[in-house]
Amino acid sequence: MTGKVVLVTTELRMGGAEKCLVDLAIHLQDKGWRPMVVSIAPEPDQHRTLVDRLADHQVRTHYLDCTSVFGLLRATIQLARLIRKSAPTAVFSFLYHANVLTGLTMRTVRGVPYFSCIRVADPRRVRLLIERLATRNTQKYLCVSEAVSKFVINKMGVPVDRVATIPNGVDLASYPILEPQEQPVPYVIFVGRLHEQKRVVELVEWYAKAGIREKLLVVGSGHLEAQLKQLIDQQGLHHQVDLLGWVRDTLSLVQGAQCFVLPSKFEGMANALLEAMAAGKAVLAFDVEGVSELIGQSPEQIVSNGDFQQFTSQLKYLLAQPELRDRLG
Repeated sequence: MTGKVVLVTTELRMGGAEKCLVDLAIHLQDKGWRPMVVSIAPEPDQHRTLVDRLADHQVRTHYLDCTSVFGLLRATIQLARLIRKSAPTAVFSFLYHANVLTGLTMRTVRGVPYFSCIRVADPRRVRLLIERLATRNTQKYLCVSEAVSKFVINKMGVPVDRVATIPNGVDLASYPILEPQEQPVPYVIFVGRLHEQKRVVELVEWYAKAGIREKLLVVGSGHLEAQLKQLIDQQGLHHQVDLLGWVRDTLSLVQGAQCFVLPSKFEGMANALLEAMAAGKAVLAFDVEGVSELIGQSPEQIVSNGDFQQFTSQLKYLLAQPELRDRLG
C-alpha cells in the first residue's frame, strides 16, 4: 500500500524530533509513498541541513510562515486547503505547536486519518490541557517511548486504546564511521538545544564546581546561549567549557569524546542519546522518560533525576575508568 502522506512539524531547524520526521519522510519517499512536509514556521535561512536533505531526496516541502499566535487562524486555513488539495492517505503531526495547529485544522477536514506524535513528556499543565483539547479528534497518539505513553494516559487522560508506542531509532546500517575530530585535550560532550528542558546552565555550573579535568564541549543553539556566554565569562570558565554553538555535523565530535552527557529535566526518547550510543560512546543521563528503555539496567550511566552532585560524581568515576567506558560504549 502506498499513497500521499502529510507530515506537519513546528519548524525545520536541526532537532531530534525534526530529524526523525525528515528520516521518516525520506524513507516513505524511497518506499514509493508521496510525503509532503509542512512547517508551521518560515523556511530557515541558516542551519539548513534538514531542508537540504529533503531537497536532495525530492521530498516536497511547504511553509505556512506562521511566526506568532496572531497568524494561527491564517495558518489553519492554509493547512486545511493543503490537505484537501493533496487528499492524503493520512496526516501526522510532530511536536506541541504542530499538534495543536493540526488538531484544530483536522476538525474542518473530514475523512482523513490523523495521528498526533508526542515526542516528550512535558509536564506543564496549561500545555497539556491545550494539546489534549486541540487533538481530541486524533485517531491515535503515537509516543516515542513506553514512559511517554504512560504520561499521555495518566496526565492527558487519553484512553489506553488510543495510545501506541513507536520508539525513535538510528539506522545502524547507514551510520557512518568518521575519523574523530582532533581536540587538544580530552573532553566530555553535550549536544542539544540550549533550553531549560536540557538543564545546560546547571550542567555548566556543576561541571565547574566539580573541578573535572576534561573539558566540556557544549554543542547546540537556543535562547540560553547569551546566558551561557555570560556565565562562562563571569566565572572564568573558558579553560573548562567550550560553547561551540550550532555545528552542522556533530558525529565526529561525539565519536572523539570521552563521554556523552544528557542532564534533561524530561525527555521522550532522546535522539542525541541514541546517536551517541550508536557512535559507541559511554553516556550519562538523568533517569527521565525513555532513558532506561534505551540504556537498560546500567547504573553506571543513569542517576536520579536532578541530582547534579551524583551526576558529576558519576561522571568523574566514568572518566577515570577507560576500560569501563569502552565496555559501556
